[in-house]
Amino acid sequence: MLTRKIATVFNHLIGRYGRFLCEIGALKSQDFLNLGANNFQLQVEKNKFVSKVWDESSERIFNEVFNSKNGFFREPFFKQHLAMPNEKLGNFIINQLSQESYGRKLIAMISDSPIGRPYLLRKIPTLSSVTASHLANIKSIKDNLDIDLINSKLSFVDFGGGFGGLSRALSIISNDLNLSIIDLPFMIEIQKKYLELTLSNPTVDFYTIDEFPKIKIDIFNASFSLSETPENVRKMVEEIITINANSFHIIFQRNHRGFDNYDYFDKFKRRLENSFEIKLKSYSYYNDNDNFWLIYGIRK
Repeated sequence: MLTRKIATVFNHLIGRYGRFLCEIGALKSQDFLNLGANNFQLQVEKNKFVSKVWDESSERIFNEVFNSKNGFFREPFFKQHLAMPNEKLGNFIINQLSQESYGRKLIAMISDSPIGRPYLLRKIPTLSSVTASHLANIKSIKDNLDIDLINSKLSFVDFGGGFGGLSRALSIISNDLNLSIIDLPFMIEIQKKYLELTLSNPTVDFYTIDEFPKIKIDIFNASFSLSETPENVRKMVEEIITINANSFHIIFQRNHRGFDNYDYFDKFKRRLENSFEIKLKSYSYYNDNDNFWLIYGIRK
């Protein structure tokens, strides 16, 4: 317990002042990364990890974002883990969104920022395939939770916020949405930088899993993030959803590096179904429905 409290305070100081110290030259970026990596190890007890992919890659992604000369969307690790261009998938999503007025409205409202030189779709050169996937996420929430996020004043938590793309899209469609991201310290630094560069007045709160306060959440969202986390973190997220969330929307891949996510979320469903109306189904906005799934729930 004491170790976790120390880690929480230490993480807060790193997240609040680390990037500023890097920018003025008082702290080397590698030292910042080492502090963040060591802190993350303090935050969790030794446990069997599903995958250490984010622990191993986030340092390199951080360096690519803060040191890129060609545009960070063009950097190899950033592409691989956060924003892999996929023309076929982007076109598939756009075709689906275009079939309904709400989807067409989202396409008209949101466009990519040129910051970082994203790969844009040839069919709609204002959007990347990654941003198209964020629009699909928003549309899926409308379809399945019956929640319209355009001009919404609800509270929305994005677990594993990537580079901040979904939060940027949500900020564009609603000035009053109460947005929060839960992520690793160095990923939070990437999200802060991206949102500061691409929004005139970003209003997003950032937390590590240990820091997240016990507050009401209207929507808890996770897109291919919870399904890539260690089991001890999943337990912490399940507790947050059980106690704090009015609804949740989780997109996941069936299998991640040998871990059976479908089996995990099927059991997750059974554990929470006394408190939530829950459905588990294939995720229709990706064209390989056997590999990509959605579980969502509304509190009873």
